[in-house]
Amino acid sequence: NEDGQQDSFIFHYYYFFNEPVLIAYVGANFAETLQKLDDATVLKLLMNKLKIMFGENIPDPSEFKITKWGIDPYTLGSYSFIPVGASSKDQDALAQSVDNKLFFAGEATHKDFFATVHGAYLSGIREAEKIIG
Repeated sequence: NEDGQQDSFIFHYYYFFNEPVLIAYVGANFAETLQKLDDATVLKLLMNKLKIMFGENIPDPSEFKITKWGIDPYTLGSYSFIPVGASSKDQDALAQSVDNKLFFAGEATHKDFFATVHGAYLSGIREAEKIIG
């Protein structure tokens, strides 16, 4: 960002998974920079940050997954948003089925929880209920 700080957050998910899982969220220009790098380089940068926080003796992860949503041809970004001139009516339109045969789910179709994983999940339940109901 403008003051030279990198936009990133690291969360420990042990509480949720009962496993030693760290998830790093990176945004803005820093995300655009990282997605151009190979996975080994991104991991090294993250480990450098963690070593500053916790000391040099922390182990490398046994596994890692790096997503690059900004350059993934199926996402080209990370989540939906309501742009200027749009409204929740547009989300309703995205969620409309076609001839009760083709159904649409996804966080962009959920008016209360768009731009979230739980919005995607809840919209999937919504559409499943339409199909089986």
